[in-house]
Amino acid sequence: MADWIFMTVWAAVLAGAAARGEIVDEHRVAAYRFAVTNGTEEVQTVEGVRVSCPCLKTEDISGRAIAPGEVLEFGMAFDPTGLEGRVLREAEVRLSPSGEVQRFVVDAEVRLRLGLAGGSASFGVVEDGNPREMRLGLRGHAAKESRVTGVEGPERAVFRVEAEEDGGGVVVTALGRSERRVAGTVAETWTVRTDDEEVPEIRLPVSAVFSGRVGVSPSVLEVERGERGASRVVVLRGRSGEGFRVTGAATEPVKWGETSVEERPLGGWMVLVEGIEAAGDGERFLEISTDMPEMETIRVPLRVRENDEPGDQR
Repeated sequence: MADWIFMTVWAAVLAGAAARGEIVDEHRVAAYRFAVTNGTEEVQTVEGVRVSCPCLKTEDISGRAIAPGEVLEFGMAFDPTGLEGRVLREAEVRLSPSGEVQRFVVDAEVRLRLGLAGGSASFGVVEDGNPREMRLGLRGHAAKESRVTGVEGPERAVFRVEAEEDGGGVVVTALGRSERRVAGTVAETWTVRTDDEEVPEIRLPVSAVFSGRVGVSPSVLEVERGERGASRVVVLRGRSGEGFRVTGAATEPVKWGETSVEERPLGGWMVLVEGIEAAGDGERFLEISTDMPEMETIRVPLRVRENDEPGDQR
């Protein structure tokens, strides 16, 4: 994301006031000022501030005293990254000893300046030697004036991402075993560069489940954000009775768990991942090595979901 550009919107100096400001671009941070009012006849102390969304960051006013009839101003920043449309978020300030809770609302219309339709390219199951193509166009209020200037992917890319000759869109093609033999879920992130100074690049996640000589279950490992010490199992089976060996497994690109490999008595292999560390951001995957020609590496991505998201473990 480009450097944050602060747009200051002044809220009314009233308890429970709502900040209704200008339209906020998705990549910008809006800054607000609110005020806590002490309407009692004794000194009140701010016990703490609670926000309804990680997108809100407030000035630390915990422990601050407010004299009777006085107000205490504080700042709050709203980061709308990943949001679009009308957004309502609130912060609560609790006072002591009265126990009063004062609420402050950010009511913003978030618009996308520049992005890709869909935001990601998920191809589902891609059969052997049957490439799929997906076209993603620029969208957002600056899309008509902006152009794609290039794309850049991982060093060991399975997919191919190309910009059209006129720069007006992006064509994503998933190549199956026609170029590289892979099996299981493959996930990559490409960077789409633009000539827009405020949104110079867009991150494009690309994924597909490639069919092949090995079945991988589950196709995606899932843990909840903040979950620690969890363990997950990936089972690999040869299709049509074809034998193979799993020669190793590791968590990449940074270590996020301990791995062990075991051959199953009834056929196939099991990879156990223990001590999973689900904190932090960034893409992570389990990389499994086999002795099968042209399919030496199988990647199973790790998905970290928020605690209130439904599970999708398969």
